[in-house]
Amino acid sequence: NMILRSPKGTSYRVQPFNDAPLTAYAAAQRRIFVIDRRAAVSRGASYGVVALKSEGDTAWSKRFEYTPVPLDRRVADSVRKVMHRAYGSRDPTTMIDDSLFLPRFQSPVSESFAGEDGTLWLRREGLVAKARYDVLDASGVLRAKVEAGPLVRLRWVSGTTAWGQELDENDVPTLVRYRIVRVTTR
Repeated sequence: NMILRSPKGTSYRVQPFNDAPLTAYAAAQRRIFVIDRRAAVSRGASYGVVALKSEGDTAWSKRFEYTPVPLDRRVADSVRKVMHRAYGSRDPTTMIDDSLFLPRFQSPVSESFAGEDGTLWLRREGLVAKARYDVLDASGVLRAKVEAGPLVRLRWVSGTTAWGQELDENDVPTLVRYRIVRVTTR
């Protein structure tokens, strides 16, 4: 969290470039997934996923290498400007700049959820013009890479059906059903 202290008081906000661990719950398998998605500090990086059984034992723990994507400084500057406007702050050395976490690279995973079949869906950002989800099976093996439109947020998957939230140009959400088609490559 961001802790913003001023003479008027203290307030708490979510960090816009948060890289705290994510969790997802697979009800049918009674598993909790914990995703360590700390932003990389160098080019060689990996993120970790731990699957915990409901009794607390570890079902599996894996690390996945990836190529870090630099955080676009224009995006960081834009967020900073919006926050300065929102909090009435004009001085660049204010509480916002002191509290804002700006990693060198984007977090490797921005969202996660568990499918009804025990798969784990990890949203990856900045890889292509579209959003990409890496899909891990119940054993932690990377089984698929699924692309979606950049404004689509998948929320639920079962079998060949996925439900997602799609935002229009005014950020108004629409619930959309997608069909999952398995494609084999040779």
